[in-house]
Amino acid sequence: MNQFFTIHFSVKLLITVFFISTCPIAVLAQIQLNSKVVSEDNKPLLGASVVVLNPADSTLLTGTITDEKGEFAFNNLKKRDFILHVSFVGYQTKMIASSVFKNNTKPIILSSSDNKLKEVTVAKARNVVKIEENKIIFNTQTLSETRAASNAFELLDYVPGLLVQNDQVSVVGSSRVTLVINNKITNMSMSQALNFLRSAPASDVKNIEYYFVAPKRFNVHGALINVELKHGIEKGKYSGNVSGNYLRGRKNSYNGNMNFSVSKGKFDLQGIVQHEKNENLNKQKISTFITSDSKSSLKQDMDMNYDKSKQLYSLNPRFNINENSYIDLQYSFIPDKNKVDTYSDVNLNTKLNTVNTVSKNTSLGNSDYQNIALNYKVSDANFGISLTNYQDPTDQSIYILNDLSDFDLDYTTHSTQDIMELNAFANNTSSITKGKSSLEYGISYKKIENKSTYKKQLAQSRFRLTEDRANAYLSLNYQFSPKLSSVFALELEYDKLNFTDKKKQEEFDVVNDYFVFPTLDMTYVASNNHIFKYNFTSFSDYPSFWDLTPNTWSLTPYASVQGNSSLKPQKNYNSQLVYIFKGKYILVFSADLSHDWITQVPFNSEDGYSINYQTINIDKNYTTSMALVVPFSIYKPINSKFTTSISRNQQTDNSHDNYSIDKTNVNFYFSLNNSITLNKTKQIFADLNAYYASGRPQGFYDLDDSFNVDASLRMSLFSNTSLLFSCKDIFNSKTPDAKTQFVGQKNDFKFDFDTRRISLGFIYNFGEKIKMRKETSDLKPSDRFQRN
Repeated sequence: MNQFFTIHFSVKLLITVFFISTCPIAVLAQIQLNSKVVSEDNKPLLGASVVVLNPADSTLLTGTITDEKGEFAFNNLKKRDFILHVSFVGYQTKMIASSVFKNNTKPIILSSSDNKLKEVTVAKARNVVKIEENKIIFNTQTLSETRAASNAFELLDYVPGLLVQNDQVSVVGSSRVTLVINNKITNMSMSQALNFLRSAPASDVKNIEYYFVAPKRFNVHGALINVELKHGIEKGKYSGNVSGNYLRGRKNSYNGNMNFSVSKGKFDLQGIVQHEKNENLNKQKISTFITSDSKSSLKQDMDMNYDKSKQLYSLNPRFNINENSYIDLQYSFIPDKNKVDTYSDVNLNTKLNTVNTVSKNTSLGNSDYQNIALNYKVSDANFGISLTNYQDPTDQSIYILNDLSDFDLDYTTHSTQDIMELNAFANNTSSITKGKSSLEYGISYKKIENKSTYKKQLAQSRFRLTEDRANAYLSLNYQFSPKLSSVFALELEYDKLNFTDKKKQEEFDVVNDYFVFPTLDMTYVASNNHIFKYNFTSFSDYPSFWDLTPNTWSLTPYASVQGNSSLKPQKNYNSQLVYIFKGKYILVFSADLSHDWITQVPFNSEDGYSINYQTINIDKNYTTSMALVVPFSIYKPINSKFTTSISRNQQTDNSHDNYSIDKTNVNFYFSLNNSITLNKTKQIFADLNAYYASGRPQGFYDLDDSFNVDASLRMSLFSNTSLLFSCKDIFNSKTPDAKTQFVGQKNDFKFDFDTRRISLGFIYNFGEKIKMRKETSDLKPSDRFQRN
C-alpha cells in the first residue's frame, strides 16, 4: 500500500506540473534589446554567451550568442527587470542590471582573464552557473535563501543530478562517486565527510560542483562531487562550529562534531574533531534449502547486537608563500572500536535427524588509522607525499549454549592486519593556447605492505601482501569552439601484487601487468537551454586486503566468511550520454561493463549444509540504465525534485568448472524530495522525502522491493544556533529481503534491521569567518583496508 502510494503520488505531481506548465499566461508588453560585445582592444568577440536572468531568483529567461561582429539581439522580450549575464572563454564575466543596460549605448567590454581554460558558456538557471573544465557548477546562494536547507549536507539534496539517500550521496547515472571538500581529497570516510557538511551552515557554501568523470589529478575514478566552502575575512580571526545529534532506534546512538579555523599572517590552521557512538540491534532469518536433497534444510535465526564507536582527529596547518603557492601538512588519526554479539538459533533438518544449535559469537576489534600528508603547490604544479598506517587486531569467540548440539567445542580466533602505505605524486597544468587548450600531466607511485596473522586454537598462519603501483597520465583539455569542448586523457598503470604464505612457504604474483586506460569527456552547448555531455572512462578496481587473505571467519556454526588470495583486479568501462535542459532537468543514458567483476557469493560447504561466503571474480557484469531528474514547484513554499531510473543488469560467467552463471534483471527506481518553507522569517523549514526501489540484483543476491520515507524539521533559535529534528525510515522498510540460488543451494534472507531512527540535534557557530583557501588535490589513501 505504501509502495503504491509513493508511485501514485509521484505520478500525480508530474501530471500537475505538466498541466500548470501548459496553462496560458497573460502576454506582457514586449521590448527589443541589442548591443555588441568586444574585447579591451575593441575587437568583436564571436560566440560570446549572453544570458537574460530573472533578478529575483536567477532563473534563466532566455539567451543567445554573439555573431561574427560581436552583436546580439533579443526580439519580443517581455518588459520586466532583468540581469544581463555576458561571458566569453578567456575573459571575465560581466553582469549588468536592466536599469544600467537600458541607458547604455556603448558596446559591452570584457576584460581578459588568466590563461587557464575557462567556461564554455553560462547557463545560470535556478541552480546551474556554468560549465567549466567539463564540470557542472551550481551557485548555491539562491538555494540557501529559498530552500529549506540549514547546512551544507542538506543543500546537496537540492542540486539537480545528485541523489542523497541512506546517508550516502551519488551522481545520477554513475555507479560510484568521490566526495571532496574545497577541491581536496580528505581522509574522512563518506559518513564522516557528510557529518562535517552537516555542521557547516548552508550560507557558508559557495558552490557545489560535480564531474561525471573525475579529472586525473584527483587520482580517483568515477564521478566526483566538490563542495566549495567560503571561509572568511580578516587575518588574525577564528571561526568554527559545534554540532551534536542524539539518535534513538532500538538502542541509543549519538555523534558530535567540532570544526575550527584560525588564520594569522600567512599561517592558517584548520581542525576537525568527531565522535560517533552507534548501538543497534539487527535481526536476520536465513532459510537454506539443499536442492540436491529436497528433505534437507537449514533455518538460522540471528540477533546481532552492534556497539561501535569511532573518533576522528584531524589537523591541517598551511603556510601561504604567496597567492599561488603554499606548503600544506595534514595529519589524521581515526581510532575505531567495534563489538558485535551475534546470538544464533539454528535448526538443521536432514533425512536422519534434526539438530538444534544455540550459539553466541562475540567479535572484538580495535583498529587505528593514521595518515600524514605533505603537499607543496607552486603556480599550477603540485607535489605531495603521504604515509598511512592501519592496524586492526580482532578477537572472535564462539560459544555453544545448549547441550543438544553436535558441536561440543567452543573456540576462539585472533586475527591482525598491519598495513603501511606510501603515496607520492606530482602533476602540472600548462596552457597551450590561451583560453583554448591546456595540457595536464602527472605521475604517482604507491607502495603497500600488508602483514596479517590468523590464529585458531593452536593453529596459526601468517600472510604477507605487497603491492607496487605506478601511474602516469596525460590529459588534453581542448575547446573546439565556444560551444564544444573536450577532455581526452590517457593513463598508463603498472601493478604488481604479490602474496606470500609464510607457514606454507608459498609465494606467487596475484597481478603483474600493465594496463592502459583512455578517458574522453565532451561537452556541447547547443544553447543556454540545451547542454549535451558524452563521456567514456576506463579504470581498475582492486579487492580489499581482507578479501585477499585466505582466512575463515565464523558467523555462526553453520555460516562463515572465507578469503580468496586468487582475486584479480576488476576492469571497468563506462559510457554516458547526458542531456541538461534549462540547467536543471537532467536525462542520463549510461552503460557499464566490468570484466573480472568482484562480488561475494554463498557457496555450499563440503557437507552441503553450511554457507560459506567468499568473494570471487565473475567474467562479466553489464548494466545499461536511463535516469531522469525533474525539479519543480507546484506551490511557492514547496520545492520538489523527482528522480526516476530504469536499469537492466546482466551477469555471465563460464570460466569455472563446477558452475556457470547467466542472470538478467530489469529494475526501477523512483524518488520524490520535498522542501517546505513553514516560516521563512523565523527560519522554520521541513523536509519530506520518499523513494521506492523495485526488486534488483546486488551481486548474487536478488533483492526484493523496498521503500523509504524520511521527515525532518529545522529551525533557527538564534542567529548562530539551529535545532534539528528528524525521523529516518519511518516505516523501517528500506532494508529489502533477499534470495540466492547458487551451486545446489537456495537461500532466503529475511532482514529486520534497526534503520528507523528518531534524532534531535543542534549546530552552534562561533567566531568570525576566515579567508577561503584555494585548495588543490592530493592522493587519496587506500579504501581497501577495512573489513567488508
